[in-house]
Amino acid sequence: MRKKLLLTLLLSSFLLIGCNSNKSSTNTDTLIGVTNDKTSNSSSPTPTLVITDTAISYSPYLSLGNLIFFPDKENNNRLSTIEEPKASGYINQSNIKDIFEYPIESIAAINDIVYFSNGSDGNTLYSLNYQNNEAKKINNNYALNLTATLDTLYYINKNDNNKLYFYNAKDSTSGIITNDSFGKFIINGDYILYQNLSDKANLYSIKLDGSNKMKLTDVSVDSFIPYESEVLYINSEDNNTLYRTNPSTRKTNRLTLVHGENLKISDKKAFIIDNDSSNRLSSLTIDFGKNTASTSKLTDDAINNYFPTQKGIFLEKSPDVNKSFILK
Repeated sequence: MRKKLLLTLLLSSFLLIGCNSNKSSTNTDTLIGVTNDKTSNSSSPTPTLVITDTAISYSPYLSLGNLIFFPDKENNNRLSTIEEPKASGYINQSNIKDIFEYPIESIAAINDIVYFSNGSDGNTLYSLNYQNNEAKKINNNYALNLTATLDTLYYINKNDNNKLYFYNAKDSTSGIITNDSFGKFIINGDYILYQNLSDKANLYSIKLDGSNKMKLTDVSVDSFIPYESEVLYINSEDNNTLYRTNPSTRKTNRLTLVHGENLKISDKKAFIIDNDSSNRLSSLTIDFGKNTASTSKLTDDAINNYFPTQKGIFLEKSPDVNKSFILK
C-alpha cells in the first residue's frame, strides 16, 4: 500500500513540473511581425513607429552653398560641380566649374565635408575637403546609397551582403545597423524605412540605433515615402499600385488606381514615375479622407530616375541616358 502511495506522489510531481515548464515557455514567444535586434519577448511593449514629415534619401546630387556636386555622366561619372542652374534644361558641359579625379556612385555631406564612394578604388568610402581638394580614405567598404543625417553617414555595404552600415564623422566610429540585406531606404526622424531583401523586399522599419525592428507590409514594395503620419508605398505584387498603411493601426488601403515606380517626396510634395503616362514624371495629390490619389504630368519625356533637391529636380531621361537635366 505504501509503495502504491509513493508511486502516485511521484507521478503527480512529474505532471506538475511538466505543466509549469509549458507555461514558462510561452513567455518568451516573439511578437508576430515585430522583432527587436536586442531583446524581444511577449512582456515587451509593441514598438511604436512615429512617422514625421522629413525624408532623407540617397541622391547623387549634393547641394552645398551655391554649388551642386554630381557625377558627370559625360565624363566617366567624375565628381564635378556646377553653380545652381537658373532655369530648367540640360546641364551643359560649359557650365561645369570644378572637376575632381574621382568617379563616384553616390555622395553625401556632413559639416561641409563631402563623402563619396570612390569608383577608382572599388567604390570604397572616401571623404573630401573640397575647398583644398584633400581626399582621405575612410574604410574598405563597398559603399552604396550614401545618406547623411546630423553627424552620421549611412550606406549599404555591397561587400557584406548589402547590410546597412553607419559611420559617425564626429568620433570616427562605425558598425552595422542590422543583419538584413537592404534595397532602397530612407531616414525618417529616428527611424529608417527600408526594403528588406532578406524578406522578399517587404517594407520594414528600424530605429537608427538598430532597435525596434518592425515589419510594415506582407508584400514586396518598389518604393515608399512618409506622408501625413502614414506611409505610402508602391505594391509590386499588385501591378505597381499605390497603397497606404498606418503604422499605428496596421490598417492598409489601396488608393484609387495609380500605377508607378520610384515614389519620392521633397518638402511635403510627392512625386512618382507614372506608368499610366508612359513613365513620365508626375506630382501626386493625395486625399486620405476620400482615399484617392491623382497625378499631374511634369515632363514630356519618359524618365528612368529623378532626384528632388532644394535646387530643383534632377532628371535621368530615357531618351538621353548619358546626360543630366534639371527641372526648376
